[in-house]
Amino acid sequence: MTSLSIVFPVFRGWTHLHDLLDAIRLEDDNGIEVIVVDNACKDGGVIEVRTRHPLTRMVVRKVNGGFAAAVNSGVAVASERVVVIANSDLLTDLATVRVLANSAAASPMTVFAPRVLTRAGDEQIIGHRWPTPWNSARDLFHA
Repeated sequence: MTSLSIVFPVFRGWTHLHDLLDAIRLEDDNGIEVIVVDNACKDGGVIEVRTRHPLTRMVVRKVNGGFAAAVNSGVAVASERVVVIANSDLLTDLATVRVLANSAAASPMTVFAPRVLTRAGDEQIIGHRWPTPWNSARDLFHA
């Protein structure tokens, strides 16, 4: 069983985070360090996470520096060698997280992304072409 840290950057995205944390925290000692990065929200989400999920590490940013800055803040405090970065609206379970972690641990310096589905079950595009006038026009009319 690979130990890992999961970083969830959050900016006003608390709606699904609690279900996700409940799914991952099925066991208190499961070798998973969960880090939630509050990206300068002022909506009380930090207090709710600390109350409902006391084993979760919180990083509270005073300034919203964007997604990448929030990720960097979470990775900076991660204590495990394998780090998973995920959006706070992710729907997953502990077994899936384990598969990702074990795959990453087996191959040093790995960066990968699983197949992503919408809540309706449709495949979600997670990468895009470099924005050029031609690609933008093609995407607009070829959706």
